[in-house]
Amino acid sequence: MADELVEIPLFPLGLVLFPGMVQPLHIFEPRYREMTKRCLDGEGVFGIALALPESAFHHEIPARVGTMARILDYYRLPDGRYNLLIVGAQRFEIVTTMRDQPYLRGLARILPEEMGNGPVDALTAKARRLLDEYLAIVLADSEDSENHIAIPNDPIELSYFIAVLLPCEDSAKQELLEAPAADARLARELDFLRVEITRARAAAAEELANRSARAPGPDDRPPSGPAHRA
Repeated sequence: MADELVEIPLFPLGLVLFPGMVQPLHIFEPRYREMTKRCLDGEGVFGIALALPESAFHHEIPARVGTMARILDYYRLPDGRYNLLIVGAQRFEIVTTMRDQPYLRGLARILPEEMGNGPVDALTAKARRLLDEYLAIVLADSEDSENHIAIPNDPIELSYFIAVLLPCEDSAKQELLEAPAADARLARELDFLRVEITRARAAAAEELANRSARAPGPDDRPPSGPAHRA
């Protein structure tokens, strides 16, 4: 049930994790090593939430909404540190936090994934078109001419896919994570994509102008014949 509370270990980070997002993590602090060990001994999941700016070391304040992280793979280093590969699962909303362990814990409710009541099909089509345009600009100089990114068709998957790719501030990504449904998230992402397309076009034009300025002109080329000695 949506209102059922679950107890989860919490890992406040300078990172917004989205459902479906794959992320490597290096676990080095003793408190989070202990958390990781307990997670590996159990179901292999913990909660990641953005650490808010007012956080302090050992007194981190997590954002209200975070994402469950499922451990896909791990490697334990000889000194006890861990290298993890995680993937984002369900979103959750923190109801209360508990500081009775070395690491933060919380009671949270799992948030449902909904389409929303807006024109989700039209939003999806517009978002796919703008994302394709944005990727064509930023990948234009890619060394791999066959480079292709498969864009999801499902509105919910697409909304998170765009959120991961957008080069915006963590506060903006958190806003996208907290969007109540796919239609609201996609509508906000259309605004972000339009801004990023304008920026990417300007950056591409500036780079082209710089290349042209660095290219030698006809009068700058060295003579092709033998050197002349006076």
